[in-house]
Amino acid sequence: MSPQPAEPKTDGPGSSGRLRPINAVGPIAGSIFTLLAWAAIAHNSGSGWVQALGAVLGAVLLVGIFGPGRAVARTSIEVVGTPVDAVAGDPVEIQVIASSRVRIRPVFPGGASSFAGPADAGATSLEIVPQRRGVLVAITVDVASAAPFGILWWSRRATLVLPAEINVAPKPTSAIRIPPEDDEWSGESPGRRTSMVGETRGIRNYEHGDPKRLVNWRASAHTGHLMVRELEAPTSDPVTVRLELPADPQAADELAGRALATILKIIDHSRQVMLATREVSGERIALVTGATDAGRRLARAIGRGIGTGTLVVEEPQYREPVTR
Repeated sequence: MSPQPAEPKTDGPGSSGRLRPINAVGPIAGSIFTLLAWAAIAHNSGSGWVQALGAVLGAVLLVGIFGPGRAVARTSIEVVGTPVDAVAGDPVEIQVIASSRVRIRPVFPGGASSFAGPADAGATSLEIVPQRRGVLVAITVDVASAAPFGILWWSRRATLVLPAEINVAPKPTSAIRIPPEDDEWSGESPGRRTSMVGETRGIRNYEHGDPKRLVNWRASAHTGHLMVRELEAPTSDPVTVRLELPADPQAADELAGRALATILKIIDHSRQVMLATREVSGERIALVTGATDAGRRLARAIGRGIGTGTLVVEEPQYREPVTR
């Protein structure tokens, strides 16, 4: 991933590792024992058909042992479809095609194995699970096959370049407390977006936590159940969330998760949020409009490399910021 990698370094996009057999001792030893046993039978019997059948058996064993290695070495694999966004720890499906029938096992990021190919059979879904936030530009997989006879598996490692970057957002954890808003919101039901002041924009059903002064008695009498006025929130200065990540990757992901939870909490109460982070190109501060936008920003955030990191919420109407 870049700029916050979620996988170890490889030889580079599109590179392939060394071809190797998997658990080769048993299949090779069994094949040698079979050939020696058949050779003894052919020598003692003296029948030509037994010797001819032994030659065929030898050819089959040789193809079964070395044929899959040649097929794996010659197989080309390509990623043809990816989502734009993902969340660390959640499975993501990408689409791959292969020139021959092979088993593909995601290594970095990990995931579930799938069989793919040939290319004219269409794309196959491959599930990966990024464990860290960042921008995923390539994946590393193990490509394996035992065709045509299933005697011995051969494998090689390959790095596949993605056709589009995947922005892996941190998983939101616990938001920091933002006084005095937390005290004011404590009586509302979760997820409310009702403004306490402003112009009426409509009528809706009463929900637990709605102030009594918003009840529309005329509409309630007409419908037979409580109705309240939905108010349009007035324009206000945005809240600024400043995030400085630490050098430790795990600590950085945890702090980014808290930052995302805090941003979603503020947005959920009809407030605008300016997010200030540091990216590869430098410091950036810009308005975020929702979970997707905030997740993409946090996926690209990098640390200064010093300290334990900070998460600060700056309210425009209060002098003192709220710090983690």
